Amino acid sequence: MIFANGVDGPDPRLEKLPRWARERILTLEKNVDHYKREAYQVANVDGDSTNTWIEEYKQTARDFVKRGLPVGTRIRFRLPGDRNRYTVEIGVDEKNACIQVHGWGALAIIPRSSNSVEIRKERDEK
Repeated sequence: MIFANGVDGPDPRLEKLPRWARERILTLEKNVDHYKREAYQVANVDGDSTNTWIEEYKQTARDFVKRGLPVGTRIRFRLPGDRNRYTVEIGVDEKNACIQVHGWGALAIIPRSSNSVEIRKERDEK
């Protein structure tokens, strides 16, 4: 582990700090290592080796970048007017081979065509 002083091993300045501060710094440094590993894993997921990915469209539908997300990633969406919480969460249920959709409140599923649906939040009763 690389510590706050940029070298491998404890920083001698830590000994001068109160115990609670030393423990907090060590915890934060462990968190940094954890999130660096997690970011590396996300950045190196191949779009063909996962069940969830993002296609970022550029100028045309043929010009897109496919970015894989870790297997089991759940995607959350927030509709206009829902400031502090998600409206819909979507994920892959591999056990049942289906897509699961969860809503914060009641959802309306409206068929658009044979291969397309629209998901709307039911209006809140006043």
